[in-house]
Amino acid sequence: METPAGRKALYFALAILGLILGANALVAPLVYYAEPFHGRVIDAQTLEPIPGAIVGARWVLWVIWVGNREVLSEAQTVTDLNGNYTIPGRLMLRWQPLGWLDESDPAMVVFKAGYKAEFLTNDVGRNGWVRRSLWNGVEIELYRFQGTPRARVDQLSSVTDYCGRSKSCYEEILKERAFCGAVDPSFFNYIERLMNENYIERLMNEVK
Repeated sequence: METPAGRKALYFALAILGLILGANALVAPLVYYAEPFHGRVIDAQTLEPIPGAIVGARWVLWVIWVGNREVLSEAQTVTDLNGNYTIPGRLMLRWQPLGWLDESDPAMVVFKAGYKAEFLTNDVGRNGWVRRSLWNGVEIELYRFQGTPRARVDQLSSVTDYCGRSKSCYEEILKERAFCGAVDPSFFNYIERLMNENYIERLMNEVK
């Protein structure tokens, strides 16, 4: 049976929750707009363009009550013959009441088999509803990878965070199997499975 003290505790908890929700709504925008951006990927030593490089971007929501991050939006593309790429703009709805977009977004990865992956972030301030990439119009230089097979697998594992449903991204990772597949065969089996599952799911959605 509910007691007066119990009701007071409930009302107090609801009031505190309301204040938190209200404050978060004032501080964090309900809708974000990510401006389109473009760039060029080149070899750091020859300065020649790198075609077929994977460029992934993502916008991550910090969620207060779970102390975790959830991807709000993501994009992947591949550089053309001249090393150029474009990430289209997008509107993003903040669906978590106690969350905000990470101040480093859009975070990016630029990756090509044989090259060291570049992980790039912004520093634009947490509360702005319009997000601009500091890498817009910038040439991004990639260096040849010179580490150990184990270090390469560790780096590739981080690259997968940006692959989403991009078959091209998984295919590019699988090109590294000859170099470092022996140190962690299960990783490449996992990537192969991810690629096949995502590709089949995408084909089914296109049929619908």
